[in-house]
Amino acid sequence: MRTRNAILPDAPQIEVLIAGYSKDGTLLPRTRAEICENIRDFVVVEDRGRIIGVGALHLYGPHLCEVRSIAVDPSAQGRGAGRMVVNALLKEAERQKVSCVCLFTRIPDFF
Repeated sequence: MRTRNAILPDAPQIEVLIAGYSKDGTLLPRTRAEICENIRDFVVVEDRGRIIGVGALHLYGPHLCEVRSIAVDPSAQGRGAGRMVVNALLKEAERQKVSCVCLFTRIPDFF
């Protein structure tokens, strides 16, 4: 497994991974056009030529960035791909000298 910056040919696989988590509201849906437009924000985890994890870092400015669209293929969960994505995104935030990184999450319906 290795992390790398996403490239445009990755968009279909990224779209499938995100769609798997947007059906239940865990992630916001992303169209292929949105993914292509923002492909430079994405990092992927690749295993034997297949993308098994993805995440994006959206920069708002030197004061704030957001970790977005974290998804790992269910068949690859528990192997550290999610951790690899988050670490790569945090490293990029540090490289960009962003002072605050946020991650918004869906709160389960307890009430």
